[in-house]
Amino acid sequence: MNLLKLTIALFLIINSNLSLAQLNEIERDSLIKTASLDSLINNYETLGLQQSLSLLSNEADRRLNYYYNEIMNRSEINNSSKNMLQISQRNWIKFRDSEFQYISSQFKGLSGSMYPKIILIQQVKVVAHRVQELKRYNKLLLTRE
Repeated sequence: MNLLKLTIALFLIINSNLSLAQLNEIERDSLIKTASLDSLINNYETLGLQQSLSLLSNEADRRLNYYYNEIMNRSEINNSSKNMLQISQRNWIKFRDSEFQYISSQFKGLSGSMYPKIILIQQVKVVAHRVQELKRYNKLLLTRE
């Protein structure tokens, strides 16, 4: 493997606080099937990295919506529970937006093409955490059937 590619991949992992174990967990859940580590390594130019990370972000959002809708469309869930989840999701969206602002503020005034990518990785991690929560809720509902 090209040393430059490996260095950039490791830089992304280290500076985003994303461990290899976390990366593998996300891969197993297909959150990064369209923007795998191989894709990031093979597209190490600024534009290629940005495109790969954008795909990652889009896939995380798609998964978030998928699991939310899976739960909301279950006929065995009463309206009260659906209302609580809806309120929870709205509150989470407010949290997400605030968290995104905070993450961005940590890099304000810094120049360099890598910082927007680090910000995006951190933002994806916030969404990926919520995806895991919704996935657990959905799995719990499946065990009740």
